[in-house]
Amino acid sequence: MERSKIDNKYKWKLEDLYKSIDEYNEDIIKVDSLVTDLLNYKGKLLKDDKTLLNALLIQEQIDMITSKLYVFINMRLHEDTRVSKFQELSGNLDIILNHLNEKTSFFVPELLEKDFDFVKKLISKNNELKRFEFLLETIYNEKDHILNKDIEEVLSRTGTIMSSPDNIYSTLNDADLIFNKIKDENGKLVELTKGNYYKYSISNNRNVRKNAFNTFYKKYKELNNTFASIMNSNLQVSCFLTKTRKYKNPINLYLDSNKIDENIYYDLIKEVNNNLDKMYKYIDLRKERLNLNNIHMYDMSVKLSDDNSKEYTFDEAKELVTKALSVLGDKYVTDLNNGFENGWIDVFENNGKRSGAYSWGCYNAHPYVLLNYQSKYNDVSTLAHEMGHAMHRYYSNLKQDYFYSDNQIFVAEIASTVNELLLNFYMLKNCKDNAEKKKIINELLDDIKNTIYRQTMFAEFELDIHNRAFNGETLSSDKLNEIYFELVKKYHKGVIVDDNIKYEWSRIPHFYTPFYVYQYATGLSIALTIASKIFDNDKEMLNKYLLFLESGSNDYPTNLVEKMGINIRDAVRCALGKFNELIEEYKTL
Repeated sequence: MERSKIDNKYKWKLEDLYKSIDEYNEDIIKVDSLVTDLLNYKGKLLKDDKTLLNALLIQEQIDMITSKLYVFINMRLHEDTRVSKFQELSGNLDIILNHLNEKTSFFVPELLEKDFDFVKKLISKNNELKRFEFLLETIYNEKDHILNKDIEEVLSRTGTIMSSPDNIYSTLNDADLIFNKIKDENGKLVELTKGNYYKYSISNNRNVRKNAFNTFYKKYKELNNTFASIMNSNLQVSCFLTKTRKYKNPINLYLDSNKIDENIYYDLIKEVNNNLDKMYKYIDLRKERLNLNNIHMYDMSVKLSDDNSKEYTFDEAKELVTKALSVLGDKYVTDLNNGFENGWIDVFENNGKRSGAYSWGCYNAHPYVLLNYQSKYNDVSTLAHEMGHAMHRYYSNLKQDYFYSDNQIFVAEIASTVNELLLNFYMLKNCKDNAEKKKIINELLDDIKNTIYRQTMFAEFELDIHNRAFNGETLSSDKLNEIYFELVKKYHKGVIVDDNIKYEWSRIPHFYTPFYVYQYATGLSIALTIASKIFDNDKEMLNKYLLFLESGSNDYPTNLVEKMGINIRDAVRCALGKFNELIEEYKTL
């Protein structure tokens, strides 16, 4: 469907950011002027407290405006990635921002010419500097990895090059991939897309889901060498940054800045590997319930429940999500409905639209959510998930200064997953019979299977290929396929692991945000603890959680979790125990 044929009430209102491209261009001029103002402080940032304060205030304005520019023009592009006008504007903005970054690259190296004790003395003289103290502390945490001004200036020119693998991948995967048609349950030829692939992967007709599986991955197989080349470029960016900034290894590069203990990553993999027997138990349940002698990878998504045909209009989805999240309080529900009704969400798939779903936004503006809504329960769950992200950003923006308003990646998946779980708990409580109850338990089982087991498998793959690249190995398409294929087999004992699954790694966009996916697993584990307690009317946890939503990044992410009284390692262990309990509960029904 073309975007023009979709009712405007189902489209987000990007006009809330910029009413026109002319207004957008005015901000480009404004930010260039601010950068010129900031350059007046070059060489004298730490002259005195007032000088440092003024420079920080200008830098804050620069960052706020550039963030708004970047979010706006890229969301315009995501509406239809085929539109050359927005491809050009997005590319031009990348060049402009890299040029501005080059000019301002002096800022952090100059700050680091003195130690943090000197800066703290300046802060003690000026109360207005106090709000920047934690920001400055996090900058000084990276002192060993910040290079001299000249090198930082050179590095600032590489922004477009560094982002090229992600940009090329996105263009290929979202704009250029066209799949062959398949026959649906009624024998009708239909277009297969990334947006509707899930719909056919859960079809009760085994031939439909098998055909969808093979047709889908056939396209990735055809482009296997191209995707491998893009991935190797991505890995080389990681290696370059790791070695240039003097980190001990790639994972250290991506976790150290937020003071995340690498052992959280390693312990997650270890804990999941120690509990693969529960995954195998789930596979046996699936084989038995589907009455299959042999279970294939294309059988791993179809629902165990007999009744999987129900569809939900978008209005029904909003109503369900609202009811499920009412346990978070009247204010949360009021703000949630404001988002539903006032242009936060882009609902339906259209030709050229970016695949998947996300929530995004900037400061001093409401957040946005991109969906490709297909009317299944999974899409209702995705709505709850992405609105969790949106509400997290909304409250952080309201309560925090700009520099502390963003949610660090480690905690970003907690709020979204709490919402998903509360939806499932609500559905489970309100189900009317065993068949419906089994369906909801199936959803919870699949959430844990897909989010803890599957994402940890991704994390293992990512850790392996980054380490290999760091140690000088070039990864051919065959090697990437082999590494991924062996992991799939390890995680799916009892399944006939179809050859085409080896190409699955090439469809995962999150690999272009290195060491991101493990946080889905930790996030779900933490969220299970939070949601279970809130659903059981634990007011103390509710209050701590609502405070967490307002906290943004005003502390290190693991500290924010610990303030809610949660131990991360224990949370992972408990989540896997919950998986086993749900399997047993399903069996009793």
